[in-house]
Amino acid sequence: MASLGITSSELVDLLNRPIEVIKIFSERMENLLDLENFVIELIPSLGKYPFLHDKFLNFEGIDHGDIELKIFRILLDNVLFKECKELVFDLSTGHNLYATAALKALRSLSVAQDLFNFDKLLMGEPFMAIKIKKSFSPPIVSKLIKGPYYLITEPVRARVFFDFPLDYDEIKKINPKRFVKFKVQEGNEKELEAIKRGSQIFKNIKVYLNVGLYLHNTIRHNLPLALYYGNKILLEDIGIWPKEDEVKSAMDDLIEYIEAYGWSNKIIKNDKNSVTVSYRGVNRRETLYSILALIETMALLRLQRKLSRDVDKELGVSIDKLKKDFISNIYSKYDTASRDLALNRRMLERDLNEIVESGSDKLDEGKCRLLSEVLEEPKTGREEGYKKRGDVKRNFFAHSGLSREIVHVCKKHGELYLKYKFEARSHPNPSEIVEWIKNPL
Repeated sequence: MASLGITSSELVDLLNRPIEVIKIFSERMENLLDLENFVIELIPSLGKYPFLHDKFLNFEGIDHGDIELKIFRILLDNVLFKECKELVFDLSTGHNLYATAALKALRSLSVAQDLFNFDKLLMGEPFMAIKIKKSFSPPIVSKLIKGPYYLITEPVRARVFFDFPLDYDEIKKINPKRFVKFKVQEGNEKELEAIKRGSQIFKNIKVYLNVGLYLHNTIRHNLPLALYYGNKILLEDIGIWPKEDEVKSAMDDLIEYIEAYGWSNKIIKNDKNSVTVSYRGVNRRETLYSILALIETMALLRLQRKLSRDVDKELGVSIDKLKKDFISNIYSKYDTASRDLALNRRMLERDLNEIVESGSDKLDEGKCRLLSEVLEEPKTGREEGYKKRGDVKRNFFAHSGLSREIVHVCKKHGELYLKYKFEARSHPNPSEIVEWIKNPL
């Protein structure tokens, strides 16, 4: 901004008109680089810069995390959601604040790419991965090297572990003040109005994040039947089952809100010695992790839709399908998840084999029975209290979500099927199952 050669009054005017700033720099870059397709984005500044001969331009209220988030948002819009094939991020300007923020944003983009394709990763399906690279030049000594200067490129990757970005308590506390650094004081109507405008946005986001947490935990805690029937259980409990584009729209609303109230809404002071620009700023952790969680939620919704597509409406999910989808694919294919979920593979196989061994002979062709009527009742030992009401939650998790009180086993053409069937007084009921899955502790 200071390089434009304008007065402090003109600078203040431009700072209030970001679209005009982008237009000015677009024209300069077009003439300088002779390019047709390029995008210019404004990144919040941080620090103190000399301006004119006797003045300074100060930026206050933001930190390194704001710059990282802004770069990450730009990468989402122009790379991840544009199906870009390759990204080379040039860091040759030097190892300064913006370069380190950019490196962190690139790693977050790598995580976001894996989460965006999580459904394919879990099922071992191929997808077009963006090649994310950073580039930088070696130290340049202008007196010895006349150029052109070569660039070194290196791939950027970040490992994704099988954990949802936000936990139950963090989602519960979501509200506008946890994202934008509002200065709420008595009588500050402007701040209160901004918070009020964000209330509905974050109410929707909280619902979608709870859906994502539910779906994630059905895999994390080995509850496959709860994944297949997630749409029915959540519809009965919270009355909503979102579509992928609705979650994407909520994420866009979140980004638009922090842009408007965290970075765009600023106070500009022009005094004798300086021009000072003050932003509210944004909380990095809550914002970044919420965006990543919403991206994973979109992928898990696709996975649930894909897996439940051929579930028999009357009979439920065949045991062969459960073994194929979870034991052969989800618990085995994705490198990181296969290590994190190795125990799930063994436990599910044990529980399904037990049902097959008991149910094959006890069930008549074309009939359904409650799982408690199919399995042999334990007579002694630690399983003695299985049927006691106080142990229902423990047994729900200990036996792959296949509670004897609500799971029905059906037989057709010699094949066994499992389904949840809730009665008026079922225990557990859909609301209990949803709360257990979101918050197992």
